[in-house]
Amino acid sequence: MKRKGFTLVELLVVIAIIGLLASIVLVSLNSARAKARDAKRVSELKQIQTAIELYYDRANSYVVGDFFSVWDTAYSHSINYWSGGNPPWSTALYDALVGNGYLSLLPLDSKNREGGAGNYLGDGPPTDQGYVYYSDNGQRYILGTNLERGGASPDYWGNYQIKWGSW
Repeated sequence: MKRKGFTLVELLVVIAIIGLLASIVLVSLNSARAKARDAKRVSELKQIQTAIELYYDRANSYVVGDFFSVWDTAYSHSINYWSGGNPPWSTALYDALVGNGYLSLLPLDSKNREGGAGNYLGDGPPTDQGYVYYSDNGQRYILGTNLERGGASPDYWGNYQIKWGSW
């Protein structure tokens, strides 16, 4: 007797194999997306660094303060929202870099979110996303972020840092 079609067991095996392959593809795709976001973060920090150095060449000082890209439900990624610890710092980095034409905007991390009580990278858990800039004396600075594939941050400045001057 010649069989026509597949048995239920054969169909279930084929469906399970297709499901396994689809999950492997999704994991690979998510990994590739994380790598791409990390590459964009590094590129954006290097652009900020270039602008900071151009500002220093003119002013003979880095912008002093503690600045961070902010994620807040009142703001969206389309708004260029960076803030500082206290006035008059709140817009000083923006004014120095964008106001003087070194950047057209201060970039925001594509996943600029955080898990802590505050709204920026340096406020709490070392897994927060966003950008942070800090200069305590105008002659050195730290510029940092958390890369998705970079592991835990050793401090509040992110697991990827650009430091300039003696620390």
